[in-house]
Amino acid sequence: MKLQNLQYFEKLIELKNYSDVANYFNVGQSTVSMGIKRLEQDIGYNLIVHKSKYNEVILMPAGKEFHKHSKEIVVHVALLEKEVERQLQQLI
Repeated sequence: MKLQNLQYFEKLIELKNYSDVANYFNVGQSTVSMGIKRLEQDIGYNLIVHKSKYNEVILMPAGKEFHKHSKEIVVHVALLEKEVERQLQQLI
């Protein structure tokens, strides 16, 4: 399971639009779609349903539970990155 795919998933929950997520990460929309599919393959469950007619993203029951934990992981990694950067700045 790749951290980047977790980040795509979390941002998709927030923005509810694949194109917006792709723009946020400066990648193609297909990269985001493949990342989400890969994440679903890795865990063995469908996490979301995308209803393109209404341009909405709906969390499946497994996606709701997964989101609780993946959000914490993404937040902790961001905090870790900030702390490492802070420590490196003190060395300079």
